[in-house]
Amino acid sequence: MQQFVKAYQSDALEAKVLGANPAELVELMYRGAIDSLHEAALSIASGDFSRKSQQLNKATDIIGSLNMALNHQAGGQISSQLASLYDYWKRRLMDAGLSNDQAALTEVISQLDEIRGAWEIIGRDVRSKGSNGGRNGGIAV
Repeated sequence: MQQFVKAYQSDALEAKVLGANPAELVELMYRGAIDSLHEAALSIASGDFSRKSQQLNKATDIIGSLNMALNHQAGGQISSQLASLYDYWKRRLMDAGLSNDQAALTEVISQLDEIRGAWEIIGRDVRSKGSNGGRNGGIAV
């Protein structure tokens, strides 16, 4: 049964990705990082430190991908601020991994979710205009 649930979840995610505009894709990445950090927190609480490391690595990889996708030329100051925030989050996650610091995870999750909410609004706005906004969705950060 669990195998069928995982297959369904994978198919559902694939459908979301294929139908998403660029802002919605960014929001999905934020959701993925948040979900991984929630799993890492649960893993710390249960003493499953191997899973904690896997989930922290997954979240760190997602944050690194978000950083790599920034367009510093077109994104200006917002792009630079996001890059600094991504670096800060990666440092906090390293701290959380080394010391099993739940407070660091909670801090990063909260900040990720706040920015994820902004991307959700941007994605809805792009979708309501009936366009993906061109090649990059008109989004430059």
